[in-house]
Amino acid sequence: MQTLLANDLQGLRVFAKSFENCTEYTRMTADVIAAALCCFSDDTFTKPTIIIDGLSTTESDKVKKRLKSKGIRYHKIRGMRDENSPILRLADSLAGLLRDASEGNPQSRGIAKEFSLLGILTTQK
Repeated sequence: MQTLLANDLQGLRVFAKSFENCTEYTRMTADVIAAALCCFSDDTFTKPTIIIDGLSTTESDKVKKRLKSKGIRYHKIRGMRDENSPILRLADSLAGLLRDASEGNPQSRGIAKEFSLLGILTTQK
């Protein structure tokens, strides 16, 4: 499995942050984006385009406001449905994998650990 991951996922970086008992989806989304951009930032990645699954115009405005208040620069923020984007489907699948791992699924925990060891996955609590 390690050979498969190392060869096929080269350059992939995933940032995940978990929340408990939170219902403010838009605020949490903006906070995770800010944390990920700070974690992965370098001189070549200064103004990303941010794509969020199912983001409405109202939510987009809230995310923009929150990111600006944190000093996060971006090119644009847009919503998209995961049915239209393979990368969003991948992100959704990874979120499911991490949720299963946090709930104690041994196979999911093993895959998440492998992703962490390969430098693909960065997590925060």
